[in-house]
Amino acid sequence: MVIHMIIFSRLLSYGGGRETWLSNFLDEIEGRAGINRINLYYFIDSESIVKDEIETEKFKQVKKFKIQLPSQSGKTMSLIRMFKFIFFQSIAINKSIKDSSDKEHCFLGIGSFIESITALTARLVCLSKNKKLITVAWIRGVLARESSSRHSALVLRLMEFTEKFMLNRFHFVISNGKDTQDIYESKGISSRLINNAIPLEPYENISPNNVRKDPFIVSYIGRLSAEKGFIHFIEAVKIFKKKYHGLPVTFHVLGDGPLESLLKENSSLFEYLGVMNNKKMTRYISTIDAGVALTLTSEKIGGSGVSNGLLELMGAGRLVICWENPIFTQVLSKESAYYAQEGNIDLLVEQIYRAAVSDDNFYIKGIRAKEISRSYSMKNHVDKFLELISDIHSK
Repeated sequence: MVIHMIIFSRLLSYGGGRETWLSNFLDEIEGRAGINRINLYYFIDSESIVKDEIETEKFKQVKKFKIQLPSQSGKTMSLIRMFKFIFFQSIAINKSIKDSSDKEHCFLGIGSFIESITALTARLVCLSKNKKLITVAWIRGVLARESSSRHSALVLRLMEFTEKFMLNRFHFVISNGKDTQDIYESKGISSRLINNAIPLEPYENISPNNVRKDPFIVSYIGRLSAEKGFIHFIEAVKIFKKKYHGLPVTFHVLGDGPLESLLKENSSLFEYLGVMNNKKMTRYISTIDAGVALTLTSEKIGGSGVSNGLLELMGAGRLVICWENPIFTQVLSKESAYYAQEGNIDLLVEQIYRAAVSDDNFYIKGIRAKEISRSYSMKNHVDKFLELISDIHSK
């Protein structure tokens, strides 16, 4: 079988959760029985840095298909980029199928919109005979929530209509978290649940901290955006610094995104570490004490799914300070994390204080989080995916 993985991304190693997941997924699926080749379809543009793309050269089965897109500049150009990606990558997929001796091909869209449209378009225009084709969409977020701040209500409705129309024509859809699955079920889109995962081996020798360090390091790792709670984090740090001035607590920020402009005006609040190659993340996490996970769940602005960042904190046994919402309660509990009511900045400040200063049994939460992380192994994750596509092919 050949798996055609479609991702509207530059494939930068520090690009975010999808890129981290993809790198880990390729590590695990390499050499699995029945998988003869994996083709990656992505794009490059003026912001691409080829040397910083996720490593694929080490994989004998992986071949990359990139398309050059014009620079991002306004909504008209966004449409041009989208249609150019769909058109030319659909052609590339079909040429690859035509040139392949394999009889079984899986079109795998890593996303519910551009990637899924590309996968279905490639299948619809495929002229290759005597080949078995299946289409799979892997949902890693809720389109309406992620797009609401950038588009009008009319455009959002059109996008949701298109998304539903497309997804209901796939052989199956995968959700990366129970909360994501529930949201799409309510929209009339059924899906199979395969929770997000990480490779556990790099974290095996990292033990939960049982003694507080000086300073105690709390880190925000991820996209600097409103839906990820970055604004709430900044406000919480401001209050913490004022209320608990002098306490040995240091705050880190690691990542990039649309709210980078807030970094300069708040530079005195935290140490900004820029972006980091996902292969170096394990070592960094081993040096901190706690991480905040603040993705929102509002219909107007928010996210969904089990994130790589959350699982990495858990795998290392680091303390997790997060909102008490479905994104995090599907994984953790009050015995394994410090919860604050979503959007309640004052309570978030107090939970940071508890973790850093006042909770004598703080390390127990880290131990329990590490134990829970063992249920999210990349090996089991890939096993479940291969079982699903095997079931489709056997029918």
